[in-house]
Amino acid sequence: MSFLAQRFAVSRRLVDRIDLRFQRFAMERIDWRHRLVMITGMRGVGKTTLLLQRLKRAHADEPERGLYVTADDVNLGDVRLVDLAERFALDHAGKTLVIDEVHRYPNWARELKNIHDLLPDLHVVVTGSSHLDLERGQHELARRVLTVRLPHLSFREYLELELGVSIEPMALEALLDAHATLTQRVVSALRDRDDTVLSRFSAYLERGAYPYGQGTRTADLHAQIMSALQAVLYQDIPATFGSGSTAAATMQRLIALVTTTEPFVPNVESMARTLGIAKTTAYAYLDQLERSSVLTFLPQARSGAAAVRKPAKIYLATPTLYAAVAGVKGLQLRRGTLREAFFVSQVASEYPITAHGSADVEIGGASPLVVEIGGPGKRDAQLPSDARGVLALDGVEHGLGRTVPLWAFGFLY
Repeated sequence: MSFLAQRFAVSRRLVDRIDLRFQRFAMERIDWRHRLVMITGMRGVGKTTLLLQRLKRAHADEPERGLYVTADDVNLGDVRLVDLAERFALDHAGKTLVIDEVHRYPNWARELKNIHDLLPDLHVVVTGSSHLDLERGQHELARRVLTVRLPHLSFREYLELELGVSIEPMALEALLDAHATLTQRVVSALRDRDDTVLSRFSAYLERGAYPYGQGTRTADLHAQIMSALQAVLYQDIPATFGSGSTAAATMQRLIALVTTTEPFVPNVESMARTLGIAKTTAYAYLDQLERSSVLTFLPQARSGAAAVRKPAKIYLATPTLYAAVAGVKGLQLRRGTLREAFFVSQVASEYPITAHGSADVEIGGASPLVVEIGGPGKRDAQLPSDARGVLALDGVEHGLGRTVPLWAFGFLY
């Protein structure tokens, strides 16, 4: 059997087995008419599943027109991607080539550029967990590639995947106008299933941000998440920056520091002393972890180079990552940190967000929105009287006026 025939067999088997009942929001958001689409995101957010679902949907009647390959296939090492693409497109009338973990292939950006320029009828979709390497390749692919960063599961997606509760996402303004209607729909749907939105929200924070936790014990799921994190620290980052195991171990300590601080307001000089590294090294590690989708930066309200270099607050990418790190390492979690991390993770992928002087955050746009995040007893004293503002409250099922349940912000995507 030829190499291409082997790849066809593997691809067909994987596509046949893929389930279409749950699909990430990005399936409908991505403009698949682009001839070259690059999907990035942290390990475990569902990029491979998205690829296979795309092939199954696009070529349901002619499955041979689509081909899935993974760049970490040891048998691909002696085959040029452009040669593989030519044989697929010209000899087999292929239409869609998807390449998983493309950053693992040497000179992948140049190969993709050649495929794009030489095969105008072929659509190519690639993924990579290492946003670091993919950033570099985008320069060579300028004006050719549509880049999509796939975030973790939203609370809305979690409810659909876990319970079959299917509700369309809402834009921020629609959410603010109709949050009472939304909360009533969600609360009623869960009540019909003998469940509650607050118990499900707590479950989401602990284990819901990744699409592979169904039927898995929480401890086992957290171990899987930590394994993915280890791969980022010990494989992805060193492959890009040439760092070694000592740097990875220090980054683990940095992550533990962020996990246990409510919330983590960066004092880089103090952090560097605690970790026993130079200040410049601390900045470099923070940058690498943010670009690897391990950390999320909340920018300062002011603009300028200093604000970019030193964010107002630093969070782990999702509350579930907090829970995994804390669970495996025996660390104490603070609910206030999880609240803020949840809000930022749900909003930042859709809207510009910064810290605010008196409240917690400000969501930018034509009509900026100031948000204070807290528990059910929080009052609006920190909301400025001269600006639009809302309270995002944990521990409440329904909101009223300027009070919106925190969990409702999980319906933005």
